[in-house]
Amino acid sequence: VVQPRVPEFARIMNWWQQSGSSGVGVKKLSSSGGGGANRFPEFDQRKTISAIKSEGLGQSDPEKPDWISFKGTVSFIKSDREGGAWYTACPNTEEPCKNRYKVQQGADGMWFCDKCTQSHDNCVHRFIFSATISDASGTTWVSVFDDQAKVLLDGMTADALHNIYESGDPGAGQEGYEAVFKRAHFTEWVFTCKVKQEKVHDEIRLKTSIQSLHKMDYAKEGRSLLNSILAM
Repeated sequence: VVQPRVPEFARIMNWWQQSGSSGVGVKKLSSSGGGGANRFPEFDQRKTISAIKSEGLGQSDPEKPDWISFKGTVSFIKSDREGGAWYTACPNTEEPCKNRYKVQQGADGMWFCDKCTQSHDNCVHRFIFSATISDASGTTWVSVFDDQAKVLLDGMTADALHNIYESGDPGAGQEGYEAVFKRAHFTEWVFTCKVKQEKVHDEIRLKTSIQSLHKMDYAKEGRSLLNSILAM
């Protein structure tokens, strides 16, 4: 058993021997069993951003992605995409579209969807943008899609932000649009990402996409860290 010779470790062990081992204030957070991409990754299930490169994640099988969880800080959001950090999607909530597929506006003002081959008098906006996430080991670019973007932007939807962007009200427009993204800068999260090779314009690129993110809960983080220490 590793026992670091630091005062903090001694205090934790003293507390554990005196009362902690009786279960007072401690709940074991199990890391076994399913859970899927949206579960909170415990401390001992995470790596650092540098592992994406050092372990060659996403490069062993072109058809199969690798997964990685890490704690990181949002260091930059690329929100300056022309027209806004979103795309226009089909308003059809049923199969085969389910608000996912891109629509194009015709000269008649209608929005046409190739997937369901229907024209609609409106569209919905769905987020799509890139960001950089940093930790002590390095920085990585990630792709952020609609579901994850709404979590990152504190519940803001792309439709709501589009309305702010198009508004002429004080504090809205470009200023209001940029303010929403700035609030997410330098926030700390626990991310689970998919890493996979993709072919873009006949070039193979490694793409890291956020699949889930959990805002840092320091009480939960402390319990998770303690569980890892006690399991040594």
